[in-house]
Amino acid sequence: MLSLLPALLAALSAVWCGTFSGGATWAGGAAAVALPLVLLVATGSGSGEGGDPLRLGRAGRLLPAALWIAVAASVWASPVPRAGRFAWVLLPAYLALPGAIARCWSTETGRRIGLRALSGVAGGVALLSLAGIVLRHTGRASLPLGHHNLLAAWLVILWPIALLPARETGAWRGLGWGGGAVAAAAVLASR
Repeated sequence: MLSLLPALLAALSAVWCGTFSGGATWAGGAAAVALPLVLLVATGSGSGEGGDPLRLGRAGRLLPAALWIAVAASVWASPVPRAGRFAWVLLPAYLALPGAIARCWSTETGRRIGLRALSGVAGGVALLSLAGIVLRHTGRASLPLGHHNLLAAWLVILWPIALLPARETGAWRGLGWGGGAVAAAAVLASR
């Protein structure tokens, strides 16, 4: 069931760390910081990676350090650096996430289950955002993450992954196309 962990944490971050049901509280903010760390701990991050979780190879091994230095310079130059400090401190954890997800989806069956679940999460979040327009008269898609730009960025990042089940045969193909279509509609509705 480790293959479901990335989708479960993505769903939790979407509905808890935005403005849906207590997301603007200290607990929602703490969850946003803790969720990537939960994934790294649950998958045993650091074991067997050799310091290269992104698989950049010898030529690219300095790129994460250069990115970290660039973020530090941006934080230092910013007139309001408090949000950037968290990004700077957590950047190594975020750079280790692809390796953690690869460990969750290490088998073909696990990869398929994980992709299907992530497609369902992207489609579900998109449906919630479209329902917010109708039920709460928000004017543009923004829920459950709370801001239209944040929602659009979240969906655009997950959209290519949400479409991958469309390559399968059978009923899962519909999940891929449906999740991708609803996510695209929500991005457009976020204007």
